[in-house]
Amino acid sequence: MIERDIDRLLLVSVKARCDKEALDEARRIVRDGQVNWERFLQQAAMHAVAPLIYDTLRDDSDPLPPWVKQDLRTAYYQTAARNMLFYEELAAIIRTFNQASIPLILLKGAA
Repeated sequence: MIERDIDRLLLVSVKARCDKEALDEARRIVRDGQVNWERFLQQAAMHAVAPLIYDTLRDDSDPLPPWVKQDLRTAYYQTAARNMLFYEELAAIIRTFNQASIPLILLKGAA
């Protein structure tokens, strides 16, 4: 599979979260191509989308070989653990601001 196809598979795997047609395209790419799964996983990690791909495709057994899904699952849970540490630190910062009566506005995911 050429690099462009790997990029396309990454894109449609992420897009499949909200687009059934993208999931169908991911299945087609996997079925019709010779996917270099090692390269796919490298690219997913490089673009920091491995956890998102796992979250999107974890209930669908068709597109991904089990060992690829396991690798993505590991990335997903490593990210979840790291995020828990970030939220614990954020909680400490919020407490400090509250104790000092400093207003604080949280944005995006932290909110």
